[in-house]
Amino acid sequence: MDIFRQTFGNSNESFIRIPGAFREEPPADVNGTAENENDNTIETTQGSSGGSKSILHFLFQTPLIVLYYVLNFIIRSSRLLKPLIRFHGFYQRKHNRLLDHSSQLNRLLESLENESQVVTCSEANGNTEDGNNSENTSNNHNNEIQFNFGSLYNPENGMFSKGVMQNSYTELLDACSEQVKFGVIYLHDPLLDNHMDYVNKILCSEAFVNIIRRYQVLLWYGDVTTSEGLQVSNALKIRQYPLLGIISLKTEKKIELIARVEGSISNYMPLDLETIFSKNYSRLIQLRQQRQNIEMQRLIRQQQDSRYQDSLRRDQERESERLEQIETEQGAREQKN
Repeated sequence: MDIFRQTFGNSNESFIRIPGAFREEPPADVNGTAENENDNTIETTQGSSGGSKSILHFLFQTPLIVLYYVLNFIIRSSRLLKPLIRFHGFYQRKHNRLLDHSSQLNRLLESLENESQVVTCSEANGNTEDGNNSENTSNNHNNEIQFNFGSLYNPENGMFSKGVMQNSYTELLDACSEQVKFGVIYLHDPLLDNHMDYVNKILCSEAFVNIIRRYQVLLWYGDVTTSEGLQVSNALKIRQYPLLGIISLKTEKKIELIARVEGSISNYMPLDLETIFSKNYSRLIQLRQQRQNIEMQRLIRQQQDSRYQDSLRRDQERESERLEQIETEQGAREQKN
């Protein structure tokens, strides 16, 4: 307690010797020896109290100064990092949305629908201005747009909305394998000059729509400017864009790309596409029948096992009843005897 009082309290001494000052000579007196000893004692006490006070100041002041600067640094750092954390969160949410195939698909279909309408209007205006030649109009009738893209492939109310895979490319492969159906892959490249040719002249054509209806084809759309679209393109070894590919089951657990149309629209022939579907459809029918036979055999075995278990249970019940009856008869005989 004396140390703390000396450190933080007021000193009662009116005079504190300055360190390094010249020592005053005491007056010559008879009791000079006693006064000299008292002065030495006072100087020793003052020196020890001043040293302890400086040590305590150092011990308490240094940690407080360090703590102050540490807290100040933490507060300033948090203020500087707060905008960066917000920016990182915004970028992370945006990155997650970009990685979601469902969001990518909705943006792609919306973009194709809008661009298809623009191209349709421009072609209609061009045909009106150049409508003097009726023979050319009838010859190009097969290449004109027969359906509106949004009415066919809109994910909410389109004609083929249930057939359009909303998730990744793997979902298309799984669905084709489980349902034993054809799958059509369309890879779009928005950087091409004629990137809407496939959309307007193939995907919206009457011949293609009839094929999708007849064979109940599953559809998957991708954009080659996205990571997933580029991965699918590399997996299928595509060289030119756009791509229209057809996949089908070749064996029970093997899916192959059986046909493709890539590059220029001139490579597309509607009759060839119909031939490819009709030729490979018989194989799908066989696979479906095999699966139906396997499922039928499984159900038959399950029914047989169920009947066997029921028969075994009834036999066990009859046997237990017979044993109980025998025990009852034996007990009755023993009572009579």
